[in-house]
Amino acid sequence: MTGSAGTGSAAGSEPITPNAKKVRREQGPDSKELETPAPKPCSALSRIWKKHQKQLLKEAPLGSSTWLTWEGEGFSCLACKGVVSGPWASGSAVRGEEALGRVLWYIRRHAQSKTHCQAVKKVLGVNSYDEELGAPSVHQFSTLFKRLKDGDSLRNCNEFKQSSDKTNLMAWCLAEALAEADRVFFRKATTMSLARDARRQRLVIRWGASTSGLMAASGLLGVARDFGDRSIDIVHATEKILRDACTQFLAPPRYYEGPPPQLQEDLYQHLQAIVEVLVTDAASNELVAGEMGRGRRPRPDCHQDEDIPVLLPRVLMLARDAAHSFRRVLTRPYLADEVLTSVMESYILSKHSPCQIIWHSTHFSALLDSWVFTGLFSF
Repeated sequence: MTGSAGTGSAAGSEPITPNAKKVRREQGPDSKELETPAPKPCSALSRIWKKHQKQLLKEAPLGSSTWLTWEGEGFSCLACKGVVSGPWASGSAVRGEEALGRVLWYIRRHAQSKTHCQAVKKVLGVNSYDEELGAPSVHQFSTLFKRLKDGDSLRNCNEFKQSSDKTNLMAWCLAEALAEADRVFFRKATTMSLARDARRQRLVIRWGASTSGLMAASGLLGVARDFGDRSIDIVHATEKILRDACTQFLAPPRYYEGPPPQLQEDLYQHLQAIVEVLVTDAASNELVAGEMGRGRRPRPDCHQDEDIPVLLPRVLMLARDAAHSFRRVLTRPYLADEVLTSVMESYILSKHSPCQIIWHSTHFSALLDSWVFTGLFSF
């Protein structure tokens, strides 16, 4: 490793930029060279680098040298370059900052990160066997999965208690793994039912499916937002959710370097062929959307002389969620009686009721599940 702190030839010096560049312009038979002044970097970050270079390099030691280099628009890390991806490897770190205190904070934060510390150990040749750079360990993924399952935000799951590209990428990998497990089961399934509900331009679809060997599974197919209130809008949103469920590597986060999103067309056609039951509530737009989806009603986005595309051609039953739709007829009937109201508030609805405590606590929910499973508690 060298002790160069910049991109110039001398250690710790600013790269030499010519004051002017020569541009040859043809003007008929006679041509002459015109001198055009070259643009000079004058950003606040470059001024901080020129004025406080020694102080910044002091925060980034690497043996007898330094790992901090100036790339013209931002900083880079010699230890992380070529080993990991991100702004410190590409030379765009701390770009846009205008205060010395913020720049120092970013440098110190990167110096304390686990990835940088492992990269420095590898450069210095003191890396241990169990600290090799690469993908996060199974323990890190399982810890993140447990914390997300318990309701923690991605910000709290990070060791610095703030947004992290690495944490976002790990969470996306977990979500993609769960989606891939669903896609594997979809290929084995021979029949499927969809339960769809829309409210305030938010559409959610849950699925339940079974294989020929009577292996059953269920889960969340997807959610769509801001699609519109018309029946045809619900059909389009349903189609989008189906396509997204059949797409690998969907919506990757920043600094993702894997393959692009890929729609599995054969799986999408397979889902269209095995959906036999569609459950909706009694809203008029959802009932019409169900008939449009299976080709029983004309679609306003198609001309009469065109072939009407059928989203779910094998739907045998379009069911209504009676319990859901009954809420539109009679809401909160217990309010008519003081005793029923008191019972509902004490045991079900209030913040400190047993139902709410169990519902919002993963610990009590797991405890109740174990009791029901072992037979210690039965209904």
